[in-house]
Amino acid sequence: MFALGILGVCQVLFFPGILIKRFINLPNNIFISLASIIGLSLISNFLIVFLFTSLSVFVQWLVIFMVVTEMATIIFLYRKELRHINLGFIINSIWNSISKTIQSLFPVYDNNEKNFIKVFQSGIMLISFVVAIIAIEWMSRSFRYNLGEVFNTWDAVVSWNRWAVDWASNQLPLRTQDYPQLIPANWALIYKLMGTTQIQFFAKAIMPLFPLLILLLLFGLGLETKNPAFFLSVELTRLIMKKFSAEFLAAGYVDFTLTFLVFLSFALLFLGYKEENLKAKLNYVFLSFIFVSGSVITKQPGFFALLSIFLLTVLFVLRNNIKTIIVHHKQQVVLLIILIGIIIIPWYLYKGIQILSGVEETHLLGALEHTNQVHDNRSLFANLIPGLKSLGNYFYIVLLLIPSLVFIEKFWRIISVFVVIPYIALWASYASYDPRNLTMMYPFIALLFCMGIFGLFFWIFRLMSKSQIEKIPVFSVFLLAGILIVATSFIWTKEKIASKQIDKQKLIFSVELNEKLYAFFSDREIEGKILTNYPVDYLPGFENTQKSIVFNEIEQFSIGINEKDTHYLLYPTNVSDEIQMLLDDLESQSKLEIIFNTDSWIPYSFAVIKR
Repeated sequence: MFALGILGVCQVLFFPGILIKRFINLPNNIFISLASIIGLSLISNFLIVFLFTSLSVFVQWLVIFMVVTEMATIIFLYRKELRHINLGFIINSIWNSISKTIQSLFPVYDNNEKNFIKVFQSGIMLISFVVAIIAIEWMSRSFRYNLGEVFNTWDAVVSWNRWAVDWASNQLPLRTQDYPQLIPANWALIYKLMGTTQIQFFAKAIMPLFPLLILLLLFGLGLETKNPAFFLSVELTRLIMKKFSAEFLAAGYVDFTLTFLVFLSFALLFLGYKEENLKAKLNYVFLSFIFVSGSVITKQPGFFALLSIFLLTVLFVLRNNIKTIIVHHKQQVVLLIILIGIIIIPWYLYKGIQILSGVEETHLLGALEHTNQVHDNRSLFANLIPGLKSLGNYFYIVLLLIPSLVFIEKFWRIISVFVVIPYIALWASYASYDPRNLTMMYPFIALLFCMGIFGLFFWIFRLMSKSQIEKIPVFSVFLLAGILIVATSFIWTKEKIASKQIDKQKLIFSVELNEKLYAFFSDREIEGKILTNYPVDYLPGFENTQKSIVFNEIEQFSIGINEKDTHYLLYPTNVSDEIQMLLDDLESQSKLEIIFNTDSWIPYSFAVIKR
């Protein structure tokens, strides 16, 4: 079963994509190429499962035969590479590629004073690069920690995985409303290979890969463009994911799969926009449409991305080549339209017929109803401002996207104006009952913000280069630093620093326990000692109030609680049985009044001793 589970994961993520790669040109960038292979595999698997299920032939032996045939075909198509390329050659090639990439990011400059600004910019590049690596490593933990887990969140259990079970049962899923099925169909493929829907480990294992792939796409674009904004946006994207969707990173929700496919399609459109060769440009656009079509069968917001890609392609990317394409590349255009139709139409046609006939229903009005309830409004437009404010401090990042337009390059400026800002406004008005509904824009918001920041920096650097700042004596830098430190001391006064220290010191150990202690004593004085093993002496305001004890010796506890200066008891719930009996006896005699209990960290109870 384990081997079949691993085989299922490989089928879902790699086999179809590797097979297709032999017949089309994918980007040379390793991260974008990897993402493309995974995207092609997901879409291909959905079409296969849909076809097999529609024909009632989605059975285990046929799926195993298909996978084995795919593997044999891959071996045949790549036989020359497999026969002649050895492991040493692959390792050397990877190392040389990494070395060349890093050298191109961080070139060596001579000691010419004119290189001062370039060195400064390289320093920013280095910091951003390291930050991106750390962010990617952090996100990879989500994948590692998710191994061996099962679906445990509401929608993942009662909707997405239930639909996957329906597919695996060789029947089209029931009660899906208008939700598309790319991910449930791929899970079903794993289940069918394994011969059971009871083992969820392998299906769930693929889900945290999508947030990681989004970060890797940003990283790959950073390597491609040598723009530090892409590297820094890796970290900002991670922070946004952590803030608004931490519980969904590996939960089994499809929002990150949607975001992965959408961002991949825009990344390829960006490469196509920069490409001068028409044939290569068309190849990027072709792939972009395939992946954005895949997003449509992942979740409904993919339609917004598809429309955006279409308009951007016609109005900007291929605007000067439309006539040439119609005359000389008509077959490619027709093929693309057919493929888009094959990917999108079958499922939505099937669902559309069911909805019109009353068998199914749409959920589209439900999002607006939820948003109106959350913001206590009755109209779409009235939700806009409350929806944006629900982002908290990240609302300011969204606001700064507007002035940042001045400093970012044309393609991403177009994306910001025609895609990101309208989608954010649509989300705030229509679906801001949950920030998760904005997931598709996370990497775009982060990237555009970072591009604005670096665009401003580089504009300042250009001004500095004209002022010959490199000729300023070194002692002036130290003098300026000294002035800044002195000036800052008027802002960060002794009292302000001390207050900050006290506020932070109150949060040590168990925050919940500390908050309840401070709440209890907020309107009363501490009258005596607190008998406890919890180090209250380290809390501001509780200095020298602790009477230390180990809660496993009944004699020592009896002596401590009967001493006259002992007025309070703070004890863990895992005390010895003898002590617990004594506590119960004291409480029954009203000699002990329990004030509060805690749940986090080690559970504690706080009581006042009555004398």
